[in-house]
Amino acid sequence: MPLAETDRVRQPRLSRFDPINALESMGPPAKAIAERAWVALDPVSGLRDAFSIALRPASFRKRGILTARLETIRFVRTFPRTARSFVLPSLLREWTVSQADARGLFLEFGVGDGESTNHIARTMQRSHPGTALHAFDSFRGLPEKWLPWADAGAFAREALPTVEPNAHLVVGLFQDTLANFLASHPGVVSFAHIDCDLYSSAHYVLHSLLANSRLAPGSLLLFDELMNYPGWITDGEYRALRELLPGGPLGYEIIGAAPVSEQVAIRLTAVAPRGPQR
Repeated sequence: MPLAETDRVRQPRLSRFDPINALESMGPPAKAIAERAWVALDPVSGLRDAFSIALRPASFRKRGILTARLETIRFVRTFPRTARSFVLPSLLREWTVSQADARGLFLEFGVGDGESTNHIARTMQRSHPGTALHAFDSFRGLPEKWLPWADAGAFAREALPTVEPNAHLVVGLFQDTLANFLASHPGVVSFAHIDCDLYSSAHYVLHSLLANSRLAPGSLLLFDELMNYPGWITDGEYRALRELLPGGPLGYEIIGAAPVSEQVAIRLTAVAPRGPQR
């Protein structure tokens, strides 16, 4: 639902109180309590859905996000029963990284202030010692408008963020850096954090990895904004995923999500060849 001009806010992050951000900033004890409450609600889908909506600030609902939330609930109900559910995005991120094969490439597309980059890198230090994260970003902000409150140039930075020793920044637009990187870094992708926001950026990244045979059964992709914002069904990372996968010999299964937020993790799978048509 588009915003009226008077409803727009200057910053991509709304200034109103957000319970999810508050929980993320309170450290491991608060995260553990929130996670136990989330798991306890698992058998009661209606109550859990209400809890999901209640955790989003009222200011979000005024901007059409309640509609997106209801669309997301319907989407989440189609997930396989084996998919893990997390109330906090950081816990989904840690779990997904820990599931990845240490022998492949670990990539991130969209760095911003480096928070997720450093979180992934620190998780890799524990679960996959000696592996490196290659993180791509132009640091000039979004190349085009994404949402009514995220215009072209949003998330731009004057200086590069400080990152962990095992994280290596690849500076520039994806279209200017990814091809050269792939030419000099062989191997399949074990884990990729797709934090592209835009459909055009997510489509380019996924298409490039597929065209260069860098995605294979077992590759894990964690999307940072797959769902749960106005227009997510018809645009953004979800549209790119829907257009490119399943495709050819690859399919995917959803293995985890943070349904209160926007994050979804998938594992690529092999698609069985079709038999002869009768």
